[in-house]
Amino acid sequence: MDQRPERDPVGSKAIAQQRDILDIWDTLDGAGRQITQEGLTWSRARTFYREHELFCTEYTDDGSVFPPFVNLSQTRTEQVLDERIAGQQLVVTRCIRSCSTWAVPCPCTAARTWPRAPPRRWASSPTRCG
Repeated sequence: MDQRPERDPVGSKAIAQQRDILDIWDTLDGAGRQITQEGLTWSRARTFYREHELFCTEYTDDGSVFPPFVNLSQTRTEQVLDERIAGQQLVVTRCIRSCSTWAVPCPCTAARTWPRAPPRRWASSPTRCG
């Protein structure tokens, strides 16, 4: 989670998500399948320099339900994941505040808390949040 209270959808923030990540997203109540349905799927990567193609790589089907790659905007991907997380009783989402040069969870908050997972500490000494 980032520091802003809401996401900024402005700008080009498309992400290419490979099939093993989509498989992980899919454990969140089918988020991987929704991202695949909404996104642009591809199985070929082409690298160009100006008008000349330098490389072309074909990705084969490995029998997975997901294609090798899916492009979808970061904003939409986060929306899908947020919707799925909101429906999960075992996941608590909280805000992170920035402390000095480190993103440190304030004593009262944590980025995400899963049952049986100890809180993460990134700073060795107490820090005041601003």
